[in-house]
Amino acid sequence: MIQLSIRDLGLHFGGLTALNEITLDINKGDLIAVIGPNGAGKTCLLNCITGFYRAQQGVIDFEEHEIGRLPPHRISRLGIGRTFQNLELFRDTTVLENLLLARHMHFSYGLFSSLAFYGRARNQEVAHRRVVEEIIDFLEIQSITKKLVHALPYGLQKRVELGRALALEPSLLLLDEPMAGMNIEEKEDIVRFIVETNEVKGITTILVEHDLPVVMDISSRICVLDFGIKIAEGSPEEVSKDPQVIKAYFGESA
Repeated sequence: MIQLSIRDLGLHFGGLTALNEITLDINKGDLIAVIGPNGAGKTCLLNCITGFYRAQQGVIDFEEHEIGRLPPHRISRLGIGRTFQNLELFRDTTVLENLLLARHMHFSYGLFSSLAFYGRARNQEVAHRRVVEEIIDFLEIQSITKKLVHALPYGLQKRVELGRALALEPSLLLLDEPMAGMNIEEKEDIVRFIVETNEVKGITTILVEHDLPVVMDISSRICVLDFGIKIAEGSPEEVSKDPQVIKAYFGESA
């Protein structure tokens, strides 16, 4: 079942073409990696899907909704969550507060209920806290929930950002270089959480990542971009043998 369908997507900044007629289908339950050299258009693709950029041409359909012209908050409400290449956490608040903030779009009580904190407001707060606590357990961050984000090591901050994306309860998760800047142990942890998010929680995942051994090991399918053009798509084995992919990465054909 196709969950996300991208057709002939084009993104231009003046005379620069960032994405050129990109077509891609994401099936429900996929863990698909988008790879390519620096400047290939990988993050631009995620930004178009999430509404941070508006493509000048093409169509993006998500679960029967055309989202190419929607603002980011409406796209998020439809069930698309993401992490960022550069950390976008609230650094002067605690880990727990960062995760709870991600639940805001699920709140449905009014101002009076929130001030009095009774009835629906109290019940929803308890329910949202339960969701966040499950994520805390899943990511094994029980010991840091009360710590300020800026005081945490970089690898743990990355884990918190993944947790905040999961707190949205997305059906599609976009991960923009979640392993960048990590040491080997931190990478092993985050890879485990990504795989379990996909396989155990059943969340469709699009992964942008430069660590090719990891990508080849965990992805069900790979899409390769180069200068905004899709040059290959297929299984890890197929992509690793593709002459255009080899040329893009190593400057020579097979």
